[in-house]
Amino acid sequence: MEIEIEIVREDYADFNRYFYLKKGFLKRIYIILVTAFVISALIYRKPEFDMGLYLRLVVLSGLIFGLIYIGGMYLGLSFTKRLPADKGGILGKKRFTITKEALVEDSETHRNIQRWQGIKSIELNDNAIFVFVDNIAAYIIPKRYFKNDRELETFVGLMRQKVRVSSLN
Repeated sequence: MEIEIEIVREDYADFNRYFYLKKGFLKRIYIILVTAFVISALIYRKPEFDMGLYLRLVVLSGLIFGLIYIGGMYLGLSFTKRLPADKGGILGKKRFTITKEALVEDSETHRNIQRWQGIKSIELNDNAIFVFVDNIAAYIIPKRYFKNDRELETFVGLMRQKVRVSSLN
């Protein structure tokens, strides 16, 4: 089974939003919490410890840092679609083929063969399929190139089956 697609800047931006907002969400919450406690400990200068005051300071620090952190992240994400080069390996027309051994990506500039056992996960959002091959690297397959939901489900199901079978070997 194969599909021909074209990755545009908005597809790349969509992947980055998905990754940073879905996959790394819990990690970002931990960063905000730890930072709130550290900032509060540095600011708190009372000779007698008041738990209520300290916890209010933690909440306030967490809210302020969280807003700054998340605002900065959103600002950074708004620039990610500008990152890939026009003639680079991310943007452009591609053909993905599901074979017995691998997911094959062909384009004008390269051919990638991703063996099934090297695929970490297959995830979907409203706009695309993301075939993760590492913690932060994935093939992007926009859903708009499938004729209908059935073709999309068949494609994803076949990939998931190949990954499952390869993990048993």
